[in-house]
Amino acid sequence: MKKFLIVFLVLILKIGVLKSDVSLTGYQEFIGGSADQTMLLGVDGNHGIDKGGFSNGIYSRVMLKANSITESGIEIVGTYTFTRDCRSDTDNCGVSANENALAFGGSFGTIAFGETGTAGTSLHSRLTAGIPTAEPDGLLYTHFITLDSSNTYTGPNETKYASNPMTIKYFSNSYSGFSFGISHTTNTSIGGGDSDSNNQQTVDYTAGSFNDLTEVVAKYETAVDSMNIAFTYGYGMGNAGSQGASEYEDLNESTYSLALSYGGVSADYRTGDRGSAGRIKDDGSGGQKYTSYCAKYSITNISVGYCEEDSDFTTSSNTTNNQSTRTIAAGYDIGGGANIEVAYFNFEQSADAVVRTDADGMLTKLSFGF
Repeated sequence: MKKFLIVFLVLILKIGVLKSDVSLTGYQEFIGGSADQTMLLGVDGNHGIDKGGFSNGIYSRVMLKANSITESGIEIVGTYTFTRDCRSDTDNCGVSANENALAFGGSFGTIAFGETGTAGTSLHSRLTAGIPTAEPDGLLYTHFITLDSSNTYTGPNETKYASNPMTIKYFSNSYSGFSFGISHTTNTSIGGGDSDSNNQQTVDYTAGSFNDLTEVVAKYETAVDSMNIAFTYGYGMGNAGSQGASEYEDLNESTYSLALSYGGVSADYRTGDRGSAGRIKDDGSGGQKYTSYCAKYSITNISVGYCEEDSDFTTSSNTTNNQSTRTIAAGYDIGGGANIEVAYFNFEQSADAVVRTDADGMLTKLSFGF
């Protein structure tokens, strides 16, 4: 039986090679870190849960990509990702890095369908993932801290950023620097190992998930005296539905980003507001706003960077819950696809001006792309 399966796989691969160009690439990451958490659930003291040690990271994977061109000149790109231990030890199942999608490109632009990210995931500037260690965007630092689970906070990115439920999206070509993208996801609560949203779509709002999430993003990019400038504006809308007698606010969200780069220096600013989306109607809560700003400098095989993320949530009693993350990072490109990077991070959560979580830490990341 094993011999038959091996022969069958070889035949499939041969057929695929005959029809298209196939490439196999991959990425591995391993981290080590330690944190000093001075505040836990609003208590400052010797709580005994400071975390440290090794982790296999989140995003290690192997990516299979096939390219072909139809007789009419349309380029087809198929992407399939194999993620190690997707069922238990990693959080990679439900993110857009774990992709299974087909894309069709030509003079009309690009259309993609499958388990893939939204339009905003692709188009908004996100240097939070671009400085060494890709922190705070990668959330590796959360392996070493304990969060406040007693209060509500809002995330630092647009709704369903970097998730991978079944999505269809379109990207235009660039015309004099202008381009746009649009994506539609029928059920954002389905993703990862199970994206069969045709028979699992619900009308209930659950943990920030929305039905019929549509996102439109416009982008303008130009160069002025060797400085590259890119600006995006995105608008997202989705249905929240109801549970029992509770009706929830639909999603209406605006996101902006501005990115500048000159030589080895780059910087960006991103901000957004999803208002009271996903909250019980007229309960007074909402005000979900988020902001990030970053800077990076690269020279030869060395890079350094700084990022800060802030997000606010207004409670029904009109108080504010804030979450902020700051990272300072440096990286060294060893060569051959390997990188060694280090980051200092500070994470803080406060509810009604009372600090609930406060932690500082360091992490080191070893990665290898092949």
